[in-house]
Amino acid sequence: MLEDKERAAVERLLARNRPLSKRSISDEVRSSGETIADGRALAIANYLNAKAKGRLSQDLAGV
Repeated sequence: MLEDKERAAVERLLARNRPLSKRSISDEVRSSGETIADGRALAIANYLNAKAKGRLSQDLAGV
């Protein structure tokens, strides 16, 4: 489950069509004066990217 600061950072990145990576998530969280561990940012990026890849695979299967 994402914390509010993490969710807000991910939403800002998606709104700007930025990639979800450990670096982008941690930079975005920290830019708002909050803190996040690098390992936590990596786990979020890996989870969201895997989830997005799964959706893409499902979408392509229906083509």
